[in-house]
Amino acid sequence: MSAIWLIVTIREASRTSAIAIESWVKQGGSLLLITDHDPDVKESIALAQKFGFELWNTSPRNSSGQLTIVFKSSNGSLEDHAITSNPDISHFVAAHGSMMRIPDNAEPIFTLPNGSYFIERDPNTKKNVKKDASGFSLGGVRDWGAGRIAVFNEASGFNAQIYKGKKFGMNAANSQDNAQFTLNLLHWLSVTK
Repeated sequence: MSAIWLIVTIREASRTSAIAIESWVKQGGSLLLITDHDPDVKESIALAQKFGFELWNTSPRNSSGQLTIVFKSSNGSLEDHAITSNPDISHFVAAHGSMMRIPDNAEPIFTLPNGSYFIERDPNTKKNVKKDASGFSLGGVRDWGAGRIAVFNEASGFNAQIYKGKKFGMNAANSQDNAQFTLNLLHWLSVTK
């Protein structure tokens, strides 16, 4: 079967469309669901849940407090997978995505490294509290029936942006592997049962 992939950055996936997309993937389609920080993540939650991914509307920070996180094979935050190894990818630069939990039978690709954290407002004290984000993910993949799905809760690393004179995504400093990662990901999605 010739694989087809659907790239989705959505504002809203209705319950009916989520059911139809899930069925399409199960029958051999390949879905690349890329969402991002608020408000995009809120609109993608129902679709991601159809495949067992739990999207959080929370942006993680690296140990220095920055929203840019470099996932590296050298520290295990860029997981060993066919997507990251053919050709080898040493790192992926992400900026300002949202966290997620991936299902047990999915494979993590981006795992937040030790020292990562997020800010949560304490409902009792009304103060912001720093919480450990280590082990959360920003991306994962899985087979689904005869198809495949990849969910990434970080969009900037998959495109090239300039915002207020600062470069993000594929054209940012130290992001030379992002383009090859994206090609590897699309290749992985194109091979279905």
